[in-house]
Amino acid sequence: MIVCPDCGASYRIETSRPISNEVREYYGQCKTCGIRFLLYANFKEFIVKNSESKPPNKTLQPQIVQKRNNMLRLLSPKPESIEKPTMTFR
Repeated sequence: MIVCPDCGASYRIETSRPISNEVREYYGQCKTCGIRFLLYANFKEFIVKNSESKPPNKTLQPQIVQKRNNMLRLLSPKPESIEKPTMTFR
């Protein structure tokens, strides 16, 4: 169960809106402390693939495409930084 990020209590979804077929934005409010916050739900994988599902149209929905790309970039795992060995000369 997802809980309030501030106090850990339960919360309610006030409203939500789709960003794309893969991302949905939720506005939540804690039932205990009253803090308001944004949540993003991101599609991970198909259990049964819907062959008619398509990303937003770049020409008709450029703002949604940009927001979708930003969200997917934020939600995608970041590569681990690789420490390169340093050479010391004496």
